[in-house]
Amino acid sequence: MKTAHRSRSFIVAQSLVYALAYAGMAVSITASVFAQSNQDEQRLASGEVIISVSPDPQASVAQIDATIDVAATPSKVWNVMLDCKRAEKFVRGLERCRILARDPSGAWDVREHVVSWIALFPQIRSVFRSDYILERKITFRRTEGDIDVLEGTWQLEPIRAGAATRLRYRARVGKDTIVPSVMIRAAIESDVPKTLRRLRDEIISGRS
Repeated sequence: MKTAHRSRSFIVAQSLVYALAYAGMAVSITASVFAQSNQDEQRLASGEVIISVSPDPQASVAQIDATIDVAATPSKVWNVMLDCKRAEKFVRGLERCRILARDPSGAWDVREHVVSWIALFPQIRSVFRSDYILERKITFRRTEGDIDVLEGTWQLEPIRAGAATRLRYRARVGKDTIVPSVMIRAAIESDVPKTLRRLRDEIISGRS
């Protein structure tokens, strides 16, 4: 019975992860924010994802810091990340992505995501506002929906003379749930890198 309960809890945790994974994006203008150790630089160059997941000091579920290198220009990365029609390619279980409101100048928009990761579990709906610095930074925050805490950034740094992009995801996420926070953090640590790798695959697919 304990094993079955843990399995159900982990599925809930994973479902939450997929609801969160695409909800933001950002970029730092200064290289110091992206400073990496030599070992991390080697891992990024080999295609790995660098990720850290830790408890939030204010008791929400988790703080996430993840970085991946993409062999594409910031412009190409940006275009794919903001394209609702392509989001389902890298966000597992995404059933709906739509823009509810937007600034005519492109400075911000409000998006809705609905994720249904597995049968018999309810859909998770999240609505968030994203503020943009073109091809460099996205700052996002929850406005309504099933996620209680959702805020952060995606950051894009040009590397390799602008031919590639270092993409960094930083977020605070949380939901009032019976699932132990340690299990949700474990699911995030496992699944966010998978989402970032799928995003990278979609970016370099040549269709943007």
